[in-house]
Amino acid sequence: MDHPLDRLTRPLQERRDARLWRHHRTVVSRQGPLTQLADGAAPVLAFCSNDYLGLTQHPALIEAQSKALGRWGVGSGASHVVCGHTQAHEELQDLLAVQQAGRIPEAQALGFATGYLANMAIFSTLAAAGGRSLQVFSDRLNHASLVHGAQAATRHHFRFAHGDLIALRGMLERAATEDPKALRAIVVDAVFSMDGDESSLPGLLALAVEFNALLVVDDAHGYGVVGPAGRGSLWSQWDEAPSGAERIIFMGTLGKAAGMAGAFVVAHDQWMDAMRQWAPEAIYTTASPPAQAEALCAAVALMHGVEGEALRQQLRHHIGALRAMLPKLGAAAAPGSAGLMPSRTAIQPWWVGGVAEALALAERLEAQGIWVPAIRPPTVPAGTARLRVSLSAAHTEHDLQRLGHALLESAS
Repeated sequence: MDHPLDRLTRPLQERRDARLWRHHRTVVSRQGPLTQLADGAAPVLAFCSNDYLGLTQHPALIEAQSKALGRWGVGSGASHVVCGHTQAHEELQDLLAVQQAGRIPEAQALGFATGYLANMAIFSTLAAAGGRSLQVFSDRLNHASLVHGAQAATRHHFRFAHGDLIALRGMLERAATEDPKALRAIVVDAVFSMDGDESSLPGLLALAVEFNALLVVDDAHGYGVVGPAGRGSLWSQWDEAPSGAERIIFMGTLGKAAGMAGAFVVAHDQWMDAMRQWAPEAIYTTASPPAQAEALCAAVALMHGVEGEALRQQLRHHIGALRAMLPKLGAAAAPGSAGLMPSRTAIQPWWVGGVAEALALAERLEAQGIWVPAIRPPTVPAGTARLRVSLSAAHTEHDLQRLGHALLESAS
């Protein structure tokens, strides 16, 4: 009889052979455009980080964290429902709820340690509310946390072609006919993490209203970057609170544009009551450190203030400059083509196609001192490997010139 570990040998070797093996690159410097890797002789110019506004090293946030550590210590000691929920957590949640209140009526917020945990909590609550008849409709390119959450929550999980509202309507019509009383939820990334394009939230909400569904919006890569004051995709796609906005369940992260760590969910207070009662991820996990929550209040205030707007303007300038410098693809990439995929966000993917070709291009760039990760299946669909260029306000014009020249030279 085979040892249980022997069952892993073949699938692991197959992953190696397909050049899909994942490993960690160890960083030995602070996060920033110039990054020192443990296996590198010199710092590399990094276009990897989701630190879109360059706040991970902001002096005001370092000071806020240091002071908060002096007040609270390093840990919370327990879950939120025992004794781990502090004034710092409450103030952060109140701040986040107020910021989304202009789009979501009777908004309340709940904090989480990560975006993955926040999304799983949403699905746990959906499963508790909808039971075995819960129906989930997901964009095919949704983040893995949304896919895994939906799979865990229900066997009625329908995935529609990326951005195809016509296909989604057909699925909703069929499902509503088969079980008109089922709880339905449409689930999308607002900004897609590997493509950089955006969902049509008004069209999705209209379908949610028509088919009596909820709309779950993962705005991990939009919050802090798009919309007035960086409030996110609900603000960039609507000028005022839309009809049916009480159906929206909004998830944002605090480890990307906000520069720190954590995530939150904002929704109508009745939904948030249900989440606090039913989501194991909100009940049975230790609260994040209160010092982090207090420092995040400073980060969110900075991000949504005058300085944050200046950083977003710098980021938008970088996006435009890079797109003006490099060739661009249309909506679909033909075999053998290369160029920037359609995106107006900080995520600027360079289409390659094949796994071996993407890895080779990434290696050629790193040989020139530029670190851009090659993204391969299963993170992206087979045949769509690309380099994921991630821009930050902390980059300089010279950084963009280096990247542009290197990509044009190495991809030719």
